Amino acid sequence: AGAIDGYSLDKRWLRKDGGIVYTAVSVNCIRKLDGSADYLVAVVLDITRRKQAEGAFRESEERYHALVSQVKDYAIFSTNATGVVTTWNEGCQQLLGYPPAEFIGLDSAQLFTAEDRTADVPGRQIQEAMAGRAVRNERWMRVNSGGQVYVMGTTTALTDPAGQLIGFSMVMRDMTL
Repeated sequence: AGAIDGYSLDKRWLRKDGGIVYTAVSVNCIRKLDGSADYLVAVVLDITRRKQAEGAFRESEERYHALVSQVKDYAIFSTNATGVVTTWNEGCQQLLGYPPAEFIGLDSAQLFTAEDRTADVPGRQIQEAMAGRAVRNERWMRVNSGGQVYVMGTTTALTDPAGQLIGFSMVMRDMTL
């Protein structure tokens, strides 16, 4: 009809032996000078390995997310580069008493006691982590109810593939007896 000159799509094919082949199909119309269709050119590229790799990666991501999100004995979360919480796991509610709506967006320094904040412990931990060291410590931390819990934890800098700081990961375990 002349509305389009071509299209591209990914297509799944079944082989006679029951195997699956994924392809990228690109079809283009070659027109005559008067605009009518002369012939079509189709290119079919086998993308089975790419699709399998994408599926394996997606599956791995889902398993990793399930692992981290469902661990309840450890509070595991990440922050942006300034220390504001960006991710949460169920352990954050179990250990620190924060549901996700209250925890995401919280300045992680607020988890430290008033004494530690006055002594700039949160800032020093971030500086040490930025220097490439995993910061391990044991200390009292504030919980959502206003109480405290004694935790053993680690703060680690997170970087992108280019090595630029994107935030921090924090893992805490309740050591209160």
